[in-house]
Amino acid sequence: MRVVVVSERNLLQHGLVARLNSLLGVRAVGCDAQRGRLKRVVSDEDVGWFVVDADLFCYDPFGLLVDVRVRWPSARRLLLLGTLRDVAIERGMALGVEAMMTVGGTMAVLEELLHLSPGRRFYSEVIASRGHDADGLRRQPVKRCRTVPLTLRECEVLHYLATGRTVRETAELTGLSSRTIDNHKSRMSRRLGVRGQAELTDYAVRHGVIPI
Repeated sequence: MRVVVVSERNLLQHGLVARLNSLLGVRAVGCDAQRGRLKRVVSDEDVGWFVVDADLFCYDPFGLLVDVRVRWPSARRLLLLGTLRDVAIERGMALGVEAMMTVGGTMAVLEELLHLSPGRRFYSEVIASRGHDADGLRRQPVKRCRTVPLTLRECEVLHYLATGRTVRETAELTGLSSRTIDNHKSRMSRRLGVRGQAELTDYAVRHGVIPI
């Protein structure tokens, strides 16, 4: 089985490739996320798995996961998470990634998922529990409260910010830029007569934008 490890962290990439090559029947190779280099390394050979580091520096790992699905449709994808970020888990699930686990996952788990039956998915226990909550939150409809002088989009932004999401995470969830989220925050604060994130959150709770 051919496995391609995509990471810009040399220690992680080299260590994981070495561990994978110690498994019977596995041929692993490491690569960074540059498209041209990835295509040269992989060529047209059949690839069983792409192991993609979620913490890429110079390339969007989720864009890479989409590219892999288009370029190598028969390959399965493992998203490797260095930290448990709900946004990353949500996006991995939304893209239909076949497997997700943390960087600290055991070799036994890694070996097991490499032989996952076609059509099945594997999320390590801690990711599955976090991912379920995140997925439920993402799909929870955001309603516009008639007593709140905000647009539906502003209510959505306020909903995520008030439930603890950062500006960057809110931008990813809504498909907006971080700058646009900041602009929404400023406009909402002026319109509602509040100052700072704490007062915005208090307003959201008192007016039913988020559940208590």
